[in-house]
Amino acid sequence: MIVETRGTQVAPHFSFLDDAEARFLEAFALFEKVNSMEPEKRPLEPLVQSVRALHLAIEKGLKHAVAIIDPYLLLVKPERALLVDLRKDLLARPVPSIFCSRIRLETIGIAQTWDTLRSLSPANVDEQMVADFDRALRRLVDTRNRAQHAELLDEVEEVRATIEQVLARFTAVVGAWVPDWLDRLYERNGQLESRLRAIENEVDASWQVLIDNLRADGGFKMSIDFYAVNELENDTVRVVFGGADKANNMLGGGDVPRSLASGLFQSFLTDQQASDRYAERQRLKSLAAPVDAGSKALAPLDEGVISVPSTSAWLSLFLPNVTPHQLHVSATLTQLRVEFPRGSSVKGSVGGRLECTVQKGTACAEAVQVSGTAYFTSEWNVDADLNADPPEPARTQRCLSLELELTVA
Repeated sequence: MIVETRGTQVAPHFSFLDDAEARFLEAFALFEKVNSMEPEKRPLEPLVQSVRALHLAIEKGLKHAVAIIDPYLLLVKPERALLVDLRKDLLARPVPSIFCSRIRLETIGIAQTWDTLRSLSPANVDEQMVADFDRALRRLVDTRNRAQHAELLDEVEEVRATIEQVLARFTAVVGAWVPDWLDRLYERNGQLESRLRAIENEVDASWQVLIDNLRADGGFKMSIDFYAVNELENDTVRVVFGGADKANNMLGGGDVPRSLASGLFQSFLTDQQASDRYAERQRLKSLAAPVDAGSKALAPLDEGVISVPSTSAWLSLFLPNVTPHQLHVSATLTQLRVEFPRGSSVKGSVGGRLECTVQKGTACAEAVQVSGTAYFTSEWNVDADLNADPPEPARTQRCLSLELELTVA
């Protein structure tokens, strides 16, 4: 709470940073309370409350940093009429911030605020550390949105791990971009710095747990869906991957330059072309013998290769021989290559490499090999939607089923 003196009057001023401080300490207390319980006894509700408080805390903390650069950058629509009204109000009633004015202002959200801060105020922080925080923050936003607008069901460990990932990179990122916020938090809680460092060490230790269990069990197997999306007149292919199995799963995605895709993965199809190809694949399917992936697999009409240079991956693995059974690991997926050979073979191949996100210690020097089989399952055209905000271009979406095995490289 900042108190400003105007003549003989004292005006209380509750700022972005005041709210960020209060919300973060609330979120951290809830997280620590649940985290101290036995895994099987952890309730979901206080973790959801922690997600909401942490989301708001980071949003307000980042907005404070952007407002120092230029508060008008936070306005969604800085139109002339709004700026004139705002100027008149500030002249009539001087206040310490444009956000204390009586004019209704709509500000940008957490993701746009974070992107704005990073682009306008570069900081000397390890790129992988920032990328890890960015991934965790986007998962936090997604979890918060689902909690606000939908429902969460039996996702205690996933929600807890999302909060943990954000907290693990909080000191490095916030210390670089919003140092005054971090200083205020440390003043309020003298143990906070040590506790955040302990969380960071715990998250980094997850990679060692992964390596040890892969060695002990000989590897993990999982099935995930892989989507390749080609937009009309776009020079990249959007890839998204993940599965429905929460016990053993790998989530991620990114944009691949079209130069790294060929054949099956490169072309954009009109609606008629997609329909014609569907009919031909159904004909070929009726002539083919059953394959391991079941009745979903189709014979691709083209050979093709797509190479994903480097992207983020979020691993969830079930460890039956240790407690807690669920392990969550943030990783970098490199050299991912999906290929269908020339001819009518239903099976394609998959290869790649998982690496520790933030290189610390000997455990992170070891990588995980990703290998397996790809099956082509669907291909369809989606019409453009010019009424969407922002407008959505026409696109071709292809889905593959990947049967993967993780082993120590």
